[in-house]
Amino acid sequence: AKQIPKQLSNRPLVQSAMMDAIGNVYSNLGLYKEAEELLREAVKIRKQELASPHYDTATTLHHLGVVLDRMGKYEDAEKSHQEGLAICERLYGHEHVATSESLSYLAGVAFNRDRRDEAERLYNDVLRIRTQLLPPKDPRLAAALFDLASMAHTRGDYAAAEQKYQEA
Repeated sequence: AKQIPKQLSNRPLVQSAMMDAIGNVYSNLGLYKEAEELLREAVKIRKQELASPHYDTATTLHHLGVVLDRMGKYEDAEKSHQEGLAICERLYGHEHVATSESLSYLAGVAFNRDRRDEAERLYNDVLRIRTQLLPPKDPRLAAALFDLASMAHTRGDYAAAEQKYQEA
């Protein structure tokens, strides 16, 4: 990570890809501060170097949003995910699997901010989009079902939770 700015300064897109990848590794290791720094720089580079809108920029914005969410910086996480969603909607429209990923990230932040109705509405939209576009055994469809099962479980609706968990 320390070598990226020095050794890749003349290749900004490679630099941003490496920062994104290592930022995700740091995030998975619980090194959120380090991950945040790398991902913020990767977003900055991608915004400068890539055409707007660009899916890679949206992806890095979501990676940053996940880190910020894990750090409890929910407002910043939400802003990052909203920006990623706006890019996906400009590129693909609302009814697209990539957009459903963005919606899922936003739902997670809404859940963590105790806006459970909003989170459930977003998760339902994710499931609807994925049901229309993905084959029945796609793991992304199962993930959407699992998220809705978790919502039902949180509400205390154990029958609905069990049904969704089994379906997932």
